[in-house]
Amino acid sequence: MKMILIAIGALAAGAALAGCGATVGTTPPAVSSAPTSSAAASPVATPANPALQAAVEAYSSDYLGGNGAGAFALLSSRCQLAIGSQQLDAEANAAEALYGALPISSFTVDSINGTQATVSYTYAVATLDQSDQPWVLESGGWRYDNC
Repeated sequence: MKMILIAIGALAAGAALAGCGATVGTTPPAVSSAPTSSAAASPVATPANPALQAAVEAYSSDYLGGNGAGAFALLSSRCQLAIGSQQLDAEANAAEALYGALPISSFTVDSINGTQATVSYTYAVATLDQSDQPWVLESGGWRYDNC
């Protein structure tokens, strides 16, 4: 049986590489061996989103706590059509029996782009850890969108 919380589709991320060419007869710029500041090397943090975090925590609590109806309410409409409430209820009951209602240990918003977001979070049991989990803003709230 597919467990929605555990089965995460891998997101392929492509990187575009741009080449730089030198004009004939020009001297290439000097390369500095001086250390760069840590601020320049640090990635830009995505701002916290309390509503998104609350939705993720509620979904996780319902799913791992065996509350399929509560977890189903936090699915996107697309996923509700694809999965069905009875299937999610069975999966939530199985997750509760296997893991119990574990709290989320750490939470990070990976990206937010309008009505779409990805999040990563961890548990005390590493097999439950989530990375780049998709969520969508619809019907006035954040909904789990990986089906």
